[in-house]
Amino acid sequence: MKHLIKYEFKKNLLGLIIWGALVTGLVVLVCSILYPVLKDEITKMTGVPMISAYGTPEGWFSGEVYGSVSLLGLLYAALLGGGILATNFKDGSAASIYALPLSRSQIALSKWFIVKINIFLFNVVVFIFSLISLIFLPVSVGALAVYYLINTLLMTFIAGIMFSLCLISKKFHSVGACIGIAFLLYIVSAILAMIAGVLDAEFLNALTPFGILDINYLFTNLGKTFNLIAALIWLVIGVALFIIGLKKYKEKDIV
Repeated sequence: MKHLIKYEFKKNLLGLIIWGALVTGLVVLVCSILYPVLKDEITKMTGVPMISAYGTPEGWFSGEVYGSVSLLGLLYAALLGGGILATNFKDGSAASIYALPLSRSQIALSKWFIVKINIFLFNVVVFIFSLISLIFLPVSVGALAVYYLINTLLMTFIAGIMFSLCLISKKFHSVGACIGIAFLLYIVSAILAMIAGVLDAEFLNALTPFGILDINYLFTNLGKTFNLIAALIWLVIGVALFIIGLKKYKEKDIV
């Protein structure tokens, strides 16, 4: 398994570097350049509360930084989780990998381990660059740490869903399927959040993985930032999907 893990890590390293550079560059741009330039103009808009709130470091992070990291992180997690199985068939390495003296369970677990490692490293790198950007956007370091910890879990859930679906069927072995499902979850989450706000029904947020994080409480009440019930729900769903996927993966023809 060690050789396969090393192989998969090297193979997916370039993607990690590209997506990490893209998101960290965007974080630096949003925090270090756009915020200093726009904050004074935004704070003048006192008659528009939704806009004037962006004039504070906390408001800017909750709106712009969170939006950028969550959306791009979602795409990276979905493509990583779904692509780590599919790429072996596209580049012709599937025959070599499945010829190794490893069970399909070992192959799947090795690949899933790489997915988790890459997501962890992605969030560590973005977190470090976010700390550097605190020079221009002074927010709580503790709140930042909590956000990236929860974001790591969120991305793991998203990647796990795509990984499990790819274990179940080759129909999900495409970039379009990964991006489509990821955006569907994102859009449904946004709609449910609006409905939950209107109806005062916060339980609706737990219907998508994004419900584990409530960015509105990040700088005011850290205890409410993480939704434990939503996390447990999606942990159970994720484990169930993985078990089903592993069973299907063992039974079907690979090549």
